[in-house]
Amino acid sequence: MRRVLLVDDEPLVRNVFRRWLIRSGFAVVEAGTVAAACEQIEQAHGRFDLVITDYRMPGLSGCDLVSWVRARWASLPIIMITAHADESLCGSRPDLLIEKPVTGDALGRAIQAVLGDLGGQAHAPGRSSPSAPTP
Repeated sequence: MRRVLLVDDEPLVRNVFRRWLIRSGFAVVEAGTVAAACEQIEQAHGRFDLVITDYRMPGLSGCDLVSWVRARWASLPIIMITAHADESLCGSRPDLLIEKPVTGDALGRAIQAVLGDLGGQAHAPGRSSPSAPTP
């Protein structure tokens, strides 16, 4: 089963995406801050198949998380969700930037584009969606 780290400061948004990801076959770990996300990644020694993060959060931003991950686990795929669809926002770029509002279909397509398949089951080493969320 693919492991996804879901990072968003809004519990309601995390809940919607978490439920969708679980229904899609993913194991989901949640973090409400970038600091908590970094801690989760460190504890797992980078063993996530995907990070999905919001751009704008109090304190450190999704861009800060992308930079931190790229410095340690450069191949860990990252999808950033933002209302500001401009990749120049970050020094280090996520693998994919998707605009809010995000539907389940859009998230599924993003995951498929980044991981190469639509399901939560591991098919290819290090890489990995149905319909629903619109937080």
